[in-house]
Amino acid sequence: MAPKPPVSVFQARYAALTRDRAADDPELIAAHRDFVYARLQVHIADITADPSLTERQQQEKIARKKRIAENIAGHPLSEERMQKVAAMLKAGTGAREAS
Repeated sequence: MAPKPPVSVFQARYAALTRDRAADDPELIAAHRDFVYARLQVHIADITADPSLTERQQQEKIARKKRIAENIAGHPLSEERMQKVAAMLKAGTGAREAS
């Protein structure tokens, strides 16, 4: 299994904002979206690292995880935003830069 990226910075930022922000606050919404995207990146890394899966099985599992992430986020996924979050995870930069 692939090593887990540091998703905790995204989770911590989201958790901190939920304490004092309204549910419709744009910064809170963005933090939630980025946390969902970061978790999705972890799932994708796990799927692609599994040697027992064929490419088709990997694609099916990734598509299923993306649909779940869209339901959680409450909107269609932005490939551009997902790539930005993935790059931050890979670089180890903080979630504060995601905003």
